Amino acid sequence: MKKSITALFAASLTCLASAADAPSSPLPPPPIAPLPASDLSAPALVTWSDRSLDNVKLFAANGRPSAVGELCSRYRHGRGAPKDSAAALLWCGKGAELERTSAQVALAELYFDGIGVKQDRQAALRWYSAAADTGSDEEAQYMLYTMYEGGLAVARDHQKALAYLAQAANAGHERAIAKSKELNAAWKPDAERPPEESIAPTEALPAQRFRARTGYYYEAHFRFDQSKRRSFELTLDNPGQHEQWAPMLSVCLTAEAPSDAACLMFARNMPGDARLYASSSTLASDNRSRSDEEELDETFNVGDKIRLEVFVKGAQVHFLINGTQELVQDMAFKPELLQLTCSTADCNIKFELGAQAAQNEASGNPTRPPPPR
Repeated sequence: MKKSITALFAASLTCLASAADAPSSPLPPPPIAPLPASDLSAPALVTWSDRSLDNVKLFAANGRPSAVGELCSRYRHGRGAPKDSAAALLWCGKGAELERTSAQVALAELYFDGIGVKQDRQAALRWYSAAADTGSDEEAQYMLYTMYEGGLAVARDHQKALAYLAQAANAGHERAIAKSKELNAAWKPDAERPPEESIAPTEALPAQRFRARTGYYYEAHFRFDQSKRRSFELTLDNPGQHEQWAPMLSVCLTAEAPSDAACLMFARNMPGDARLYASSSTLASDNRSRSDEEELDETFNVGDKIRLEVFVKGAQVHFLINGTQELVQDMAFKPELLQLTCSTADCNIKFELGAQAAQNEASGNPTRPPPPR
């Protein structure tokens, strides 16, 4: 018996040695985790005017510029809040300092007419100029025409007045157009009126188009179902050049109340560089960074169509790009809103709805990429 056991032990060693020399079989691939079902519904737009006054106040107290601008507008015009000149002066002043153009114009109006504050046309001139000189507010441009033409708080300057009038009229300001035609019956705009800042999506029109003037950004919020996956196609075109603002398109998940936001950003980092760089990070409610950026090695060209899918797994937000690459951000909030932001470029977002998404599901697209490094 002892000899038999010894022989068997030696045979086993021989087999193990032979197995070590033989090429090993590849391990089976890890199982692919199933993705959440697609959200096929039309995206529901949520504007700041849809929010309760208390909710807007929370965001404003947390330093959100758009919420500060909303409070300025509500108290100035009595929409969604009691009309309150003192509160309007406070919040329009805060918004003006944060370079919210609409707040600068509202503050200028308060000073120009002496509403809630001693009339101060010099202060009105300063804030109208701040708004007008961005090239993005035709009301401010028209008011500067009025002030320079009438010599209100400034030396009369007919040529400068007409220059502001032309800017306002070419931007589509109705009173500026009427005055231009009054001064010159043959007047025509220098160029077509710029397109609307945003086109809200519907079942028939599932595309959202943002046109952010150079040096500014435009944002919109949509309802997000965290049990489903939202899919869409992104394109960034016509990037501008600005010393502070880079052409950028970002997609974030955030809560209804002030919270962090998990964001994916496509940005052109250097003027003249046609590439877009993709990175993800977590931002605080005042847009300050909460985490280091995670970056993709692959870059994209300006104008590329990029397919993006956003979904939640546990306490993480996943950004799946073109079905092959993924960036992941941890979250400590309930994701309720999808935020789209565009800066210094034209951003086009086409939501994937209905039959289109069902067709992609049936074709097996997308598949889950390997885990991020």
